Amino acid sequence: LLQALNDSPEVLILDEAAALSGILRTTEIDKLRRIPLLVTNASLEDATTEWATLHLPGCTPLEGWADGQSPSNYPHELLSVAAPVLPPKGESRPWADTLLALAAASDPAVAAALPWTETPEVLHAAADLVAAEQRGYLFGTDVDEQYERLLERSGWWAPDWGSPEQFWSSLTEKGGWWDPANWSADPQRSFATPSGKF
Repeated sequence: LLQALNDSPEVLILDEAAALSGILRTTEIDKLRRIPLLVTNASLEDATTEWATLHLPGCTPLEGWADGQSPSNYPHELLSVAAPVLPPKGESRPWADTLLALAAASDPAVAAALPWTETPEVLHAAADLVAAEQRGYLFGTDVDEQYERLLERSGWWAPDWGSPEQFWSSLTEKGGWWDPANWSADPQRSFATPSGKF
């Protein structure tokens, strides 16, 4: 952001950037205010709203699709998806949908690279890629996990889904997918040390 401010951009778009008010110095805030078109997107008014030329009301976390991936310190691949609990209020719109609309209205090459119109379409396309890999498990109970461990130790594995559409349906119903490819039979042997301990 600081490099962009030094380049004096004509347009800058900020998403849920309230923390900037506590990070930026006065000179940097002045540079922000001098940008001809400063657009902010946030579910609540914040300091960036005051600086903005245009404020796009964003959805609250309950009003938009959410996805997540495993953090870098988690030993397994993980994908989570959550559908909105409430419809967006007023003129608010999910930020991802706004970005897709901007892509469609801009350069044809950008529009071709992002052919979707709504967030669920993007998530569905990503889920189709995971489903095609035919690995991992959909979220389940502890009993499901223990049963799957037993099957894997016996050399047996079968996907929890029969098609990409069934995978998407189960993914949105159960909340996620994960792949314990490096599952250890004994959690105490999880560390790559000669003793297997930390």
